[in-house]
Amino acid sequence: MVTDNTAYIGTSNWVGDYFIATAGIGMVIKSAESNQNSKIAQDLNEIFLRDWNSNYTTSVNDYDNYGNFLQ
Repeated sequence: MVTDNTAYIGTSNWVGDYFIATAGIGMVIKSAESNQNSKIAQDLNEIFLRDWNSNYTTSVNDYDNYGNFLQ
């Protein structure tokens, strides 16, 4: 998860019972100045957008509810 000045990197799935029933690790990186953009947060956001918009991605609308590709 990335905001303007903070980034969270972790192994946890975003499901409530994952935080209760399993162990994981996470790290929060925040800019020292809360009103400044964090360089690491900006870099992570750019990496996400690069991957999200990659030529190797496909829309979830191209698949049915079971993950089968729709012709």
